Amino acid sequence: ADVLAATADRAPHVANAQHATLRQMFNWLSERHLVETNPCAKIRRPTPASVRDRVLSNDEVRRIWQAADQLGHPWSTLIQLLFLTGQRLNEVARMEWAELNARATEWAIPAHRTKNKRPHILPLSDAARDVIGQIAKIEGCPFVLTTNGKTPISGFSKAKARLDQILASEAAGPLPAWRFHDLRRTVATGMARAG
Repeated sequence: ADVLAATADRAPHVANAQHATLRQMFNWLSERHLVETNPCAKIRRPTPASVRDRVLSNDEVRRIWQAADQLGHPWSTLIQLLFLTGQRLNEVARMEWAELNARATEWAIPAHRTKNKRPHILPLSDAARDVIGQIAKIEGCPFVLTTNGKTPISGFSKAKARLDQILASEAAGPLPAWRFHDLRRTVATGMARAG
C-alpha cells in the first residue's frame, strides 16, 4: 500500500498498472500455494481509472490532417490512414503488404495483431487505397510504413510532439490536449452519427 501510494503521488497511471500487476502476480502465487494469501486482495486501485472521451471537431481533424503533411512520409501517411481506417495506432503502424489483397480493397489484420485476438477484415475506402497506392514498396521490407526499410514505423511520441509544435505555430494556436487514439474515437463517433 505504501509503495502504491508513493507511486500514485508521482504517476497515478503507473500506480494503477503496478497494482494490477501485483494483484495478478499474487493471485498466481496463491493458486500455486506459494503464498497463503494475496496481500493485494483488499487494496483498492490507487487512483480511479480515467476514461478518455475526446472527440475531435471537424476543424481539428482538418488541422491535424494538414499539419501532418508537413511531417512528410511516413508520418503523414500514418495519420491519414488512422483517419481513413479508424484502426488502432499499432495496427496501422505495423501494416504489412501481405495483409492487403491484390488491389488493396481489403486489409486482413491477423488475429495476433488485434486487441481482441480475432482476425479482422477491413474494406478500404477509395481514399485509403489512394494513400496506400502512393507508398513505394521497399524490397525485402514487409512493412507498409517504415523509416529504415527493416522495421515498422516507431517513435510516435516524437512525431506527435513535432505535430503539436506545427499546430501551435498556426494562427489558430495549439489544439487542446489530444492523443493518437482520439483519432479512432473520432472516426467511430463520426460513423455512428452518419448511421
